[in-house]
Amino acid sequence: MTKPYLIMLDEPCAGMDPGARENFLASLLDLEKQNRLPALIYVTHHIEEVLPTFRHTLVLREGKILYVGLTAGMLRHNVLKDLYGVSFTLMKRKGRYWPIMN
Repeated sequence: MTKPYLIMLDEPCAGMDPGARENFLASLLDLEKQNRLPALIYVTHHIEEVLPTFRHTLVLREGKILYVGLTAGMLRHNVLKDLYGVSFTLMKRKGRYWPIMN
């Protein structure tokens, strides 16, 4: 299959060393910039893996929807505090958002 319509990735960075993880996420950013990325379902527990180029986000907790909508809205919304149970702000660095505990 050379041009899939959909790619599903469930915790793709689990078990990767930090360098491999950074290279993998950078390759997703590069694909998006080239408009070559098909529809992507990306499952993760790590907010820093949610790339700003992902247009839509679905946030689940215990099978219940906490948020569905634009990723930019999720990053500004209190859903992250509700999800993780702690207050933090997001800092943008190297094209990604990183949680900073308040």
